[in-house]
Amino acid sequence: MKREILIDVTDKESLTDYFCPYCNKGLLKLDKKKFIYEEYQKSIQERTYDSWEFGIFSCSGVFQCNHLYCNEFVSFCGEMYEEEIDTCIGR
Repeated sequence: MKREILIDVTDKESLTDYFCPYCNKGLLKLDKKKFIYEEYQKSIQERTYDSWEFGIFSCSGVFQCNHLYCNEFVSFCGEMYEEEIDTCIGR
């Protein structure tokens, strides 16, 4: 089973689109205090001075249900990939 969760770890509100597996009512929110990531050594070594390559990281952490009467924790682990996102602000 392959699932992707796109999270900007700089956002104040890091809600996902996934329902809590315990109450099936609340949405899972990233607990930033319990989010850990480290870039793989191979990913670091493949970066060159001439070009910037996107990194690959090992990550783990905890989501918390945002439902008032649940607030259960859900752990996760996996890989995280950097992605360049173009944005336009005003004209």
